[in-house]
Amino acid sequence: MIMEDKNVLAVDDTPENLKLLGHILSDKYSLNFATNGAKALELVSIKKPDLILLDIMMPEMDGFEVCKILKSKPETSEIPVVFLTAKSDRESVIRGLSLGAVDYLIKPFEKDDVLIRIQKIFQESSVVPDSRGSHAAKISSEGTSELQDMFIQNRFFCYDTCMVKLRQGLLKDVKKFRNELQETFQPFLLAKEYIRKIEELLITKKIRISKKYLDNKKILRTLNDLQKIRVSSEMQNAFSSINDAIEHSDKRLTAFSKLLIVDTPHYGKEEILFSKWMSSFLESYNLEINFTQNAADESYITGNSFLLNQIFLALIDNSWDNQKGHLTAEDVLISVTQKGKMLMILYSDNGAAPLSTQESLLIFTEGYTTKDDRKGMGLSAVRYILKNYFNGDIQVIDNARSFCLELRIPYHNQL
Repeated sequence: MIMEDKNVLAVDDTPENLKLLGHILSDKYSLNFATNGAKALELVSIKKPDLILLDIMMPEMDGFEVCKILKSKPETSEIPVVFLTAKSDRESVIRGLSLGAVDYLIKPFEKDDVLIRIQKIFQESSVVPDSRGSHAAKISSEGTSELQDMFIQNRFFCYDTCMVKLRQGLLKDVKKFRNELQETFQPFLLAKEYIRKIEELLITKKIRISKKYLDNKKILRTLNDLQKIRVSSEMQNAFSSINDAIEHSDKRLTAFSKLLIVDTPHYGKEEILFSKWMSSFLESYNLEINFTQNAADESYITGNSFLLNQIFLALIDNSWDNQKGHLTAEDVLISVTQKGKMLMILYSDNGAAPLSTQESLLIFTEGYTTKDDRKGMGLSAVRYILKNYFNGDIQVIDNARSFCLELRIPYHNQL
């Protein structure tokens, strides 16, 4: 059934792409098509669409320029623009979002991905009642937009955090490999040095064959064999090749190591009253999430409030996706207790299915995700931040009904 009140304009200079979008969206939305930027602006001036799917790489006027023009005019600035493009580099993504696009999809795209993203945009433009008769998310349109912007920024932050971690790990592995490479070649180098010493002895005639040796003939045969080795072109070529390989590998590894060196970002430490911080965090984004404080209100943690913000943005971003952009107090539960000297923060997401044993082991690995639309970096970044900046950790908690995580952070009572 077509949602006649929602009109989508698809802009792409490749007819096959427009045909594919038509096949995906025609059952749900009214569609218009444009094969270039000028035609798209013309159609917008005639009938303003509810959403624009915009390619970037087009002749004469690219998608960036089209978006810039749309956002510069009051009558078109509020139209949601989604870039749908093959340009996947970070600079293009940042530029597209900074121009005012609400989303950025990479070709080739999946049907369900496009439908879900568009549905989320339309749902977030108006508050939709759920089956229980209450509002699915009591978040203002202004707050929703701000939260989405923070989710996008947080994703880039998580990617950068994981890249720092990966580069540090690679650098450690390269150094280890470099040492192992030297150890592998060491016997060849020693053999070459041994033969060189024998060569010196032969050339300077410092080797004497006397009666003190038990078998003079055996010694003579050995010297003859060594002399054959010394003059053997095969042996000389072999040692030359080994030496070149060592030098070449060392240079390549040195160059690669320089590329991997990255300064770990420094974040100042502060004393954070967790209960007060969490209440402020939820209030700042108008999030009505069920937060219970079963620990002492004076529980302080040592860390950085910006990084703590990124941790919970990453967690809530996952829940936001699981709930298709609607969060209620029943969907996410955050509860805090104390155990020994640790603050135990339980994060429960009722919109996500419990993980299998294998998924629980992999969920914090860079790039692993249970979703199909993008690579998973958020939980990996969360664990890295907790370990390196809060002396904490995170783990999956077995729960047959929901997806549960437990964050553990050392706490103290401020004197």
